Amino acid sequence: MTLKEKLLKVMSEVAVIGKDSRNDEVGYDYVSAAKFNAAVGAALRENRIICLPHIHVLESRDCAEGTFAAVELELVLADVDSDETFLITAAGDGRGKNSMGTAQTMAMKYAWKMAFVVAEKSDDPDAGQTSKTSDKNNVWLRK
Repeated sequence: MTLKEKLLKVMSEVAVIGKDSRNDEVGYDYVSAAKFNAAVGAALRENRIICLPHIHVLESRDCAEGTFAAVELELVLADVDSDETFLITAAGDGRGKNSMGTAQTMAMKYAWKMAFVVAEKSDDPDAGQTSKTSDKNNVWLRK
């Protein structure tokens, strides 16, 4: 089986993930990074794909909330059974005491969500909820 075929299986296995957390400050439910990592990690392991992450710090500075950090995440997905690889790149940012951790978590979560086209269970595009995420949450797939 090729890496593309294995990644298609991963996509099928993580197509929908139920929301398990709530942000009371802005009033929305979401899927935690831990749940994304557990679901995607299990599917990758089952399909014999390893993930090799690398973080690039794009910016780190003081701001009104404490600190601001922006990172780019490169995830190399490597097929254990061949020399095939895919590169997923995502960006994230964060503010406050744990800005670097928030930026890294955001990048990883959005990498999984966008690369594997994961729907969050109970997503309703007509519910009128707006996203407060950064415009930097872009994801690219490269072979």
